[in-house]
Amino acid sequence: MLSRFAMMTALAGLLAGAAQAVDRARQRQSLDVVSNGAGGYVCRDGSNGCIAAPALNTNTIGGKLPQDWKDWVFVPVTGTAATLAMDSSSLNNGLVVGMSG
Repeated sequence: MLSRFAMMTALAGLLAGAAQAVDRARQRQSLDVVSNGAGGYVCRDGSNGCIAAPALNTNTIGGKLPQDWKDWVFVPVTGTAATLAMDSSSLNNGLVVGMSG
């Protein structure tokens, strides 16, 4: 079974799109949660305006993530894009070993 972090990482990567990327530090921070005493949870470290990651349920597994969490974890990407060269010479036991761009 996938961990909560692995599942949210996979979902975030799929939903980020070309103009955004997942801020891994914010994602880790949002997954480190404690009880809020009212049946929910909050970030253990609430600095930076941390938004606790949503619980895994049918909505989150289906890709429906709360907008406030997406706004906090996804950051705009600026700069020069790199292209990934994918051919048989780029693979080493299934791992990409080279990039161009």
